[in-house]
This record gives sequence, C-alpha cells and structure tokens, in this order.
Amino acid sequence: MEFVKCAGNLWDANVLDVGPGSGGQTRAILECRLRHLAVIEIDRRFIPGLEELRLVASEMGVKMDIYRQDILQFNADGIFRQEANFGMESWGFISAVEHPLSDSLVQPITQLPRARAIGSLPFNI
Repeated sequence: MEFVKCAGNLWDANVLDVGPGSGGQTRAILECRLRHLAVIEIDRRFIPGLEELRLVASEMGVKMDIYRQDILQFNADGIFRQEANFGMESWGFISAVEHPLSDSLVQPITQLPRARAIGSLPFNI
C-alpha cells in the first residue's frame, strides 16, 4: 500500500498498472476508488487471478482491462482516451491570482488528465 500512496490521489483517476503479478498491489490500487484500471502482465500464470480481480473491480464500479503483453512492446495510445477525466490537482495547479497569466497559458496546466502509471518490474528491465 505504501508504494501506491506514492502515486498520489488516485480517486477517480485512470491508472496503468505495469507488472501486477499476483495482484497484491492491484488490490491496493482498487481500494483507492479509481475510474479505470489497465493492467499489463506478460506472465500468463497471473492472468486467472487478475480476471478474478476484474470481477471485484466491476462490483466496485471500476472499469478494469487486462493486457497480456510485454510493456516494452505495448502501445498505450488510447487506452484511457474515451473517459479522459480532466481536473485540477495539487501538483498541477497554478493560481491565476498568484500568477496573472493569460487563460491560454493556465488552461494546459489546470486541465491535466488524471492518469497515473504504477509498476513493479524485474531488475533486468
């Protein structure tokens, strides 16, 4: 759970979990009440357990996709596109009062997608 806390606030976020293995970290991620979880696992032995977690996620109202693929070969374009959630976060917020910038400069900073990538990879990668 400590590792997941390092990712910041995951509530209503889109999360990419790389190398979930048996799903211990994935369970901790699901407890954060995110919007969409995509997991990428290359080892087929872990897929049945992740399928069980997908059922739990569905009951919690979380969309969960499982990709059995090598992260080094994975194309992540568009996996969160349909439900991209935009909102201000503490790490990406600039106050217009403190910094009187034009709206065109503030907009890209305050409209960051709530997406996080969390991974646990072997030492040889």
